[in-house]
Amino acid sequence: MPKEGLLLGAHLPITGGLHKALERAAEIDCASVQLFTRNPRGWRAAPLDLSQVELFRSTASKLGLTLVAHASYLPNLASPNEEVHRLSLQSIQDELERCEALGIPYLVLHMGSHLGAGFETGFHRLVSACKTIMDKFEGKTMLLLENMSGQANSMGSKLQDIAKVLAALGNEDRIGVCLDTCHLFQAGYELRSERALEKLFNEIEESFGIDKVKVIHLNDSKAAIGSGLDRHERIGKGYIGPNGFRNILRHRAFRRMPMILETPVSEWREYKEDLQILQSLI
Repeated sequence: MPKEGLLLGAHLPITGGLHKALERAAEIDCASVQLFTRNPRGWRAAPLDLSQVELFRSTASKLGLTLVAHASYLPNLASPNEEVHRLSLQSIQDELERCEALGIPYLVLHMGSHLGAGFETGFHRLVSACKTIMDKFEGKTMLLLENMSGQANSMGSKLQDIAKVLAALGNEDRIGVCLDTCHLFQAGYELRSERALEKLFNEIEESFGIDKVKVIHLNDSKAAIGSGLDRHERIGKGYIGPNGFRNILRHRAFRRMPMILETPVSEWREYKEDLQILQSLI
């Protein structure tokens, strides 16, 4: 287990069954794990069967991991395209139900792109979709909106934009935030000094409150601050560097949250190297 009780983990593959992601997490000494609950590259997913659910839940109970799911790649709730919007709604509703059945408390979702239709159009599409989804969903799994890197047409690169969405949702208690360090940095937020991180913490508090943040994605950046790109790097090898991650790991606000690696490894066991680097920085 990681030092100091931090919930360090990684996004791990589900090849061989959903429970395999949990076993892989335990093998590399994770305290938390993120996984897909289905093939992330298609709209349709085979329904979960009872044996899958029971095996996943029993494995999770035995290993004591904090669980996070990530939504598949295709949904875009901010899309102006009616068919994509409809399919995205169905997909996220299904993924929330899958998480609820599996006992996964968090589902991370990219806030999407307005595809050139303008922020206000994307904002209204996203808010309307989230309201529809949560009105139909009777479970407890939280939908976590992930900040973006500042790419053209993207939603939620700035904290105040996320705050605007949350406010429009009436502070629905089953919708929270996942912050990605690489995305923050590439959207222009400085992380490399204690003073800068404290400034970020204060802006989070003023925007929507640190209590809304439930998960952190720990990724270094291949691109410079404010680049607007989405290029992840291994821990300590990018522009954020060791000092940035030392600040994050030691900050009082983030120590209680699942911290998930999504760094570009060629094979999942390589995550152990990044985990060891993080542990050395605490």
